[in-house]
Amino acid sequence: PIVVVGDLAETNPATELFLRSKKPMVISSFGTLLAHQASQWLQPAPGGEALLLARLAEAVKGKKEATTSKSIDEIRAVSEKLEGASVVVGPDCSLVVRRAAQDLAKAAGGMLCILGRNCNSRGAAALGLNQKYEQKLKDLLSGNIKAACIAGWNPIRESPSLEKQLSDLDFLVVQDLFLTETAKLADVVFPAASFAEINGTFLGPSGKILHLK
Repeated sequence: PIVVVGDLAETNPATELFLRSKKPMVISSFGTLLAHQASQWLQPAPGGEALLLARLAEAVKGKKEATTSKSIDEIRAVSEKLEGASVVVGPDCSLVVRRAAQDLAKAAGGMLCILGRNCNSRGAAALGLNQKYEQKLKDLLSGNIKAACIAGWNPIRESPSLEKQLSDLDFLVVQDLFLTETAKLADVVFPAASFAEINGTFLGPSGKILHLK
């Protein structure tokens, strides 16, 4: 079984198209394209995705669930279908939702797949560019980072609460294709080249290296 969290049609259309035939279970507050074709659509209140994921993880582990927008009986019934389930998380999901999805995947004994928003996000991860991400984010939130260089990422769109921390930095450099919300806060903005302007490779979803010419 596969559990999908987030709207993949907007961020990862090729992956969304592939998953349609798999008839996954979808957790979304809104009626996404995949939700309407899912084997089961769980619709929490807006902002309630993380709580629903946590309750499902508790149910899978056999713990007593607290009251949520979903009845206890329904959560138990859903949890019985999640043995070995893998959880796919879209890049539009917050860090809190990602952590809750990770807990569910671990409880179910399946895999966690966090999709990237930008081209070749998987290739960047393979190069280790995402290492210590959570620790760096904690350092930023606690004020332990005084300067930062952000390339090809617009964290304020995903987490508007980061605007204050980024604004308080002594020096911020952003490299991107567009003047994003994050780039507008930068002391220096460098242009970036798109995939159509350079030679290189992509790491595809299957792990195959694709060459650009």
